[in-house]
Amino acid sequence: MTCEHIRLSDTIPTHLTAVLLPFNIHPLLHKLIMPDTRVWGTDVDTTKAIDSFFCSNEGLAVQEHGLRTVPNMLAMTDLYLANNPNDEEVKNILKDPLYKRGIMLGSLLHDIGKMNVDPTILRYPGELTREERIQIETHPAFAKTLLEKSPNHTRALEIPYSHHEKWNGTGYPRGLFGLSIPLLARIFTVADVWDALTSVRPYQHAWTEIDANRHINSLSGTSFDPKVVDIFNIMCESKLLSTQEGM
Repeated sequence: MTCEHIRLSDTIPTHLTAVLLPFNIHPLLHKLIMPDTRVWGTDVDTTKAIDSFFCSNEGLAVQEHGLRTVPNMLAMTDLYLANNPNDEEVKNILKDPLYKRGIMLGSLLHDIGKMNVDPTILRYPGELTREERIQIETHPAFAKTLLEKSPNHTRALEIPYSHHEKWNGTGYPRGLFGLSIPLLARIFTVADVWDALTSVRPYQHAWTEIDANRHINSLSGTSFDPKVVDIFNIMCESKLLSTQEGM
């Protein structure tokens, strides 16, 4: 199955295309939207399943959400790296000449594992049962099984696999604690929640930016790395964070 109606011009906002092009990601992003075995490193059946998912309503929602997170994630990461030059994780990231490509791919694909979740659960507007919640929580590990097959996705994998870990160790899938969570995942978690709160979702109206900011700050030191929340606050105060409404 090929999703012929999806084109880059329909999927990527103009200003985001400008962000992606300097890093030569544009052709690769086309492959992500219309996957094939050369990019994914997967078998034909898995590739067809990915293609089918990206053509579904749920897959389109995953793409749109992923695309919205990219500019905020890039900007927050740049500011964090600039403000923490002596941090060992920062030094390690900066040694990778393609780290921004990894950030963009990881952000775009952070919810790809949801292709393994019953779509009725993804669409359900009410509170989930324990069993449904358990199924939702399988999506980071499933993303890992997809992305680890390709050497193209080594850096990108940190975000889909670890973006639901929490600073206090109560997240999933591995229950990582504090600095054991990869830095890019710690930053992305805040960017992800910001977009989720300020966007219209099947189960909620969009929050105001003020309410979303208060919520994220209330979880500093529990769900979120306090240093990342500090960066988030600088971005908010400078009006540098984008939202669904502003895109």
